[in-house]
Amino acid sequence: MKTRSQEHDERKQRRNRRIISAAIIVLMVLSSAGYAIYYFTGGTSINYAGHRFTQVVDNGGNVQGYSTKLDGKVMYFSAAPTQLTGIALPPGLGDTLRQSSGIIFLFDPNDPMTPVYDQLRFDLSTAIPKVQGAAITNKSSLYPFPLASCRNSTATYPFIMLTNGTRNITYSNGCFVLSGTQYDYSMVRDKLVYAYYGIE
Repeated sequence: MKTRSQEHDERKQRRNRRIISAAIIVLMVLSSAGYAIYYFTGGTSINYAGHRFTQVVDNGGNVQGYSTKLDGKVMYFSAAPTQLTGIALPPGLGDTLRQSSGIIFLFDPNDPMTPVYDQLRFDLSTAIPKVQGAAITNKSSLYPFPLASCRNSTATYPFIMLTNGTRNITYSNGCFVLSGTQYDYSMVRDKLVYAYYGIE
């Protein structure tokens, strides 16, 4: 038969084990929550032009891109603005896009980069809140868009020509010209969106 002292000690030990178990569970939950926060928002942030850009990382801690809030909406980018300083902007690009009624994307339907242009046009339609259309430089059975050239560009509906070439954004013959390889266009897209939101 156990003495009162032994029963008291056993109760105390059970209580201590419960406290320790609860503490371990709390620590596990907090560490999981902390990891989830790190996974979705990253461990490092950059402040640039009045905006905070937070790294988005994967399970292995590899940076997948950056996120920031623009006009109350969280947006994702493949590169931070500080990583795109090598891509120059033609004067007035951001103002022209903001003041326009819409944007027309112009491209050659015979260009082998058209799948990249299609993806870019879709990405920009979700990132820039402007009416967006498309035109082509040559007839095509795959793209039922009107034929046009940079001469059709106006301040109300500026044209952005998509081309295959050296990563760049220039102004030529009335068009803003985006050029790059399939691997460059995510950065060119980011630079254009940053310009629209005044992050230059």
